[in-house]
Amino acid sequence: MAIKKIYKMRPALPVLGVGVTWLVYFLIRPLSFLDVLLCLYISLMVYLVLSLVIPKRVVPDPDEARRQRAAAHSNDEIYRATGNSPVDELQAAGKAHIDTLSQLQAKCQDPALAASIEKLKHSTAAIVEFVHDRRTRVSQARKFMDYYLPTAIKMLSSSNRIDQQGVAGENSTTIKGSVVQAMDLINAAAQKELDSLYADEALDISTDIDVLEQLVKKDGLTYGDYRQAAGKSDVNSDR
Repeated sequence: MAIKKIYKMRPALPVLGVGVTWLVYFLIRPLSFLDVLLCLYISLMVYLVLSLVIPKRVVPDPDEARRQRAAAHSNDEIYRATGNSPVDELQAAGKAHIDTLSQLQAKCQDPALAASIEKLKHSTAAIVEFVHDRRTRVSQARKFMDYYLPTAIKMLSSSNRIDQQGVAGENSTTIKGSVVQAMDLINAAAQKELDSLYADEALDISTDIDVLEQLVKKDGLTYGDYRQAAGKSDVNSDR
């Protein structure tokens, strides 16, 4: 998870107060050398007092909007319509869940839990992308979308409410600890789900390798034969 930056800008009023101090002092009496020193001292006191009284203004990360636009563009690429209703419905559900997880992540005050949310978002996007590209395993991925993700969102919402309300105590601590453990379990399930989606491709690759090995043996092109043939070819080329 990228750490969200917070920028605090110094208020302009202390600087303005210094300028007003010099202007008022100049209008009251002419400025001698001692008057300049006295005015500098008064200006410094005005600046310090106003700086302490007026808090710094918190402004959002100026790069946040750019990152959000980039993420939105990326999501549009992943979740483009396919014309296949089950696939498109799964994509819509996945996008909605990821958007909700992002909102919960932005409010999360626990860095470890926020990292777990980020991990779940990546796994969800990978599952949706797999189904989008292959148009297969929709029903298997649907179960993950319909149960695991809503359960995670429900628990995270409860944890966020506790943080937002400032609830402290044994019960709140127990709830938040349970949510962290549950998120670890859900993330493990997401990784297992993603791995199982590639079972067919792993089987296809294994079958291709078996066929390739049989063909190599049939043609007499074992690794030793290949090295010997390659050696003869090098000798002939040198001549």
